[in-house]
Amino acid sequence: EQNQNSIRPLLPFSRNQIEQYAKANNITWREDSSNSETKYIRNKLRHDVIPALKEINPQFLEAFSNTILNLKETQKIVANSVNT
Repeated sequence: EQNQNSIRPLLPFSRNQIEQYAKANNITWREDSSNSETKYIRNKLRHDVIPALKEINPQFLEAFSNTILNLKETQKIVANSVNT
């Protein structure tokens, strides 16, 4: 994924998928120590909120990803209609 400031090529993949790929290809995994701290909002979401949502709906991440794709498509349609 790319926005104005950054490119995130691994964003579409889950942590589990990335870890499996790294293991299968003998790539050394390095864990940033800040990932375990919940003082950052992204980690609070990752460690507390998302697991709770997945407990309620095991397909939460897939559904959320689909919602994001739908919203992006809607944004394109609206932008095209406004610009025309």
